Amino acid sequence: MSRSIRFLGALLGLSTLISIQLQPAAAVPLTPSIESAYAESSTSATVIFYGKIATVGDLPTTYTATSTPDGKTASITSLGEGGRGVITVPGLKANTPYTFTVKAVNSSGTSQNSNESASVTTLRSGIVPTFGEVVSTATGFTTTITNFDNAFTHTITVDKGSASITPYDGSITVQNIGNPGDSATATVKISRTGYDTSETKISGKSRSSNEAHKITVLTTPVLTQNTDSVKCTFGTYNFLRNGKFSESAKISAYTTTLIVDNKRVGIVSSDNFVIQPRFLFPETTGLATAKSDATSTTWDISKLTSKTPVYCEVAVVQEQTSFVAVSNLFPPAPTRVIAKAKTITCIKGTTTRTVVGKNPRCPRGFTQQ
Repeated sequence: MSRSIRFLGALLGLSTLISIQLQPAAAVPLTPSIESAYAESSTSATVIFYGKIATVGDLPTTYTATSTPDGKTASITSLGEGGRGVITVPGLKANTPYTFTVKAVNSSGTSQNSNESASVTTLRSGIVPTFGEVVSTATGFTTTITNFDNAFTHTITVDKGSASITPYDGSITVQNIGNPGDSATATVKISRTGYDTSETKISGKSRSSNEAHKITVLTTPVLTQNTDSVKCTFGTYNFLRNGKFSESAKISAYTTTLIVDNKRVGIVSSDNFVIQPRFLFPETTGLATAKSDATSTTWDISKLTSKTPVYCEVAVVQEQTSFVAVSNLFPPAPTRVIAKAKTITCIKGTTTRTVVGKNPRCPRGFTQQ
């Protein structure tokens, strides 16, 4: 027999030996041992146990946990490190005590039941929030948790802007979500020790309109004058987002112009008086200078030859929207005296007429009564 034939025979014999050694061992699985169990929720519990650490040649094994009462089951087919197994059993009743056993099954048979776990009581059912009407606001939306219970802890998160829950009635406010018409989604989480924790999402939009923003006057600028100075107080304003939705104005810049004897004698502008005033043409004619703060501009008009009549204009800007308001005139314009109308009664025979006017007269043929 040649050397190559003897080698081939030896190799085939080794292959057969390896094949025999890798055949699954026909043996009933060992009995698992429960380490602990705990309530996962109001409808489930988790059992932690240990089974035989798998070795080469072991039969595939299924591990099944069974509840008492109700006989609810769940299974796994593989164990973790050190033979550790974790099974979560669903379908349980809320606030109910349960014990569990685990058994192992393979094609050769079934192990005995494990030791019984300690009694585990499932959690009570928690509160799943329900919501009232979602109302759009200028910068977000509001709603209310209709089944609010302050015995539970309520938290809220939002994907844009900011959100809060009023602790005594469950009112929700979402704001600063972006541009008018933008939407945001808030997630409300309700929890309490011994109860299920729930999370529910609620979405809404801020108000929108196709109209342009507007600024309106709440109180007009006020001009006061001393002998050589004039003070122009800016006044207060309202911002109408999209021309409809009222907000407190957040004016980004004030520009005040002083008009004396129908001439513009100075302009002062600042986009933030608190930080650093910035003057635009502070001496339009070289005769009037000014100082400003966050609410007013004061002009020195000592060098002006003519100091009346005088008034100021205040231009305000918010979000690329501007408005010009005009102060009172000093001295005030003369009041026009309007003659009051008079009424007379005119008679002609049995006919009576009433005539109204500044200088009323009876028609021809009528005499004044």
